[in-house]
Amino acid sequence: MGKQIKVQFPQFHDLQKEIYKDPRPIKNYACGTKEGKTFGEQLMFNFDGQDMRKPKQLFFWIAPDYDRALMALDAVFLGQIWPAQEVMKQFISVSRKPPPTLTFKTTGTRISYRSGNDPDSVKGQAVHWAKLDEVAMMKEVVMHNVMTTLTRTKGRYSAFSTPKGKNWWYYEWLKGWDGDEYYEGYTLRHKYPKYKSWRAPTTANPHIDAEWVQTMKQTLPDHIFLQEYEAVWLEEGGDVFRNTNEVCILDYVDEPARDRQYVIAWDVAKVGSQNMYTVFDASVFPYEQRHVGVFDKFTPWEFQWEYIANLAGKWNRAKVWYDNTGGSSKDVHYEQLSKKGVDCYRFDFSARNMLKIDMVHQLILFMEKKDIRLLKDTRYKNQMDSYTYDTTIAGGIRYRTPEGIPDDFIDCCMIGLYGCLSVNPHKTSLVGREKKIYRRKTPLQAFWEKEKEKADRMFYANRDYLIRMAVMSKREDPVAYVKAIKRQQDLEFEEKIKSAEGII
Repeated sequence: MGKQIKVQFPQFHDLQKEIYKDPRPIKNYACGTKEGKTFGEQLMFNFDGQDMRKPKQLFFWIAPDYDRALMALDAVFLGQIWPAQEVMKQFISVSRKPPPTLTFKTTGTRISYRSGNDPDSVKGQAVHWAKLDEVAMMKEVVMHNVMTTLTRTKGRYSAFSTPKGKNWWYYEWLKGWDGDEYYEGYTLRHKYPKYKSWRAPTTANPHIDAEWVQTMKQTLPDHIFLQEYEAVWLEEGGDVFRNTNEVCILDYVDEPARDRQYVIAWDVAKVGSQNMYTVFDASVFPYEQRHVGVFDKFTPWEFQWEYIANLAGKWNRAKVWYDNTGGSSKDVHYEQLSKKGVDCYRFDFSARNMLKIDMVHQLILFMEKKDIRLLKDTRYKNQMDSYTYDTTIAGGIRYRTPEGIPDDFIDCCMIGLYGCLSVNPHKTSLVGREKKIYRRKTPLQAFWEKEKEKADRMFYANRDYLIRMAVMSKREDPVAYVKAIKRQQDLEFEEKIKSAEGII
């Protein structure tokens, strides 16, 4: 008989334990970012997959795309639940052939990692337990297809996500809600006894730094913080910008009014993209957008410089702000526009000027207060309505438009708003807080420093165990091997902290 190996796994926090032990077969779990849903649900798979009483089961892990699915496999299951790779190989095998599959050698149970981007890929097999990660980002048909795979096995279904407005998953979640909080459609709970639902903020995870959450509360717009960190169900609408129907109401104007102060924003895009410019009236409040135009991607720079110079002259010698992120202090655009008598200013979406994320928040604030009025052109309103965000691995926010939809109009509006605030400031502005923002550590830097402290404590608490594992793996110098692991861990955290400078 071979030598027995004892493996110690991480433990559930209280809410994860409650979810795992609940006997109902259909579970929906709305939670804040970094609440620990991916880790907890993967840990449930780990324990059930090794249960000798349930051999040769098939589990599905379905994420909105393959990148998220692979993150659950590599970063969470293999990286956190089974960090000792040499020990893991005695119990688990991993196939990278699509779809990636993890197999428990003792029971034959498999976990298949799949993408919800292709709803048909989750049909047609007898599945014993299916989990949908960030289900609110998927189409409803994915849920229906998954349910069909559970019919023959009478399997279990778990769906979990941060809310994304009151979309289809909101009504699925309501079927199992029996808490004290009232929600529209609450009576559904009496009709679905096999359903159980939970709602938990980020702070339900005892390992999360509450001070960091408070920092994000002060940093993010209210509706985004409520949805991402408090797991509050908000009314459907644009993820980022609100009141677009009330704000995007103006008609184009081709001629300036007398004695008005105008500013021009010029979004100088990367090679291969069109360049957009817009004109704002900074003399009125709310600020008003008067005109928008674009240069084709093949338009020569000489023509664009001449056109912008003439445009500035036409609009009462308007001041020009242009996007020069990453450029030098005196770049070619500045030189050419200055030669033509333009009062121009470089706008830099970086820590040296203002972070892009700060300008997004600035525009969100003005949209919410209706302190800005934009053109009602449907093409550009659609950009505002489709603008969305992702939660980063550190729990921060990254803003973007969906693939295939440009964001040049939004960039122009942010630059134009900055220009308006520069010539006609109002107290709604965040500009006065700029120096304060950049003198302190960014939330992401503070987060990684806290994570390093926790990793250090965990390392020293498990140092003897790691040395024993190294001995069992027949390392030549187990102590030196463990020290090398610590050095590598320190280097990785130092790189993360350094790269987080100026990033929220």
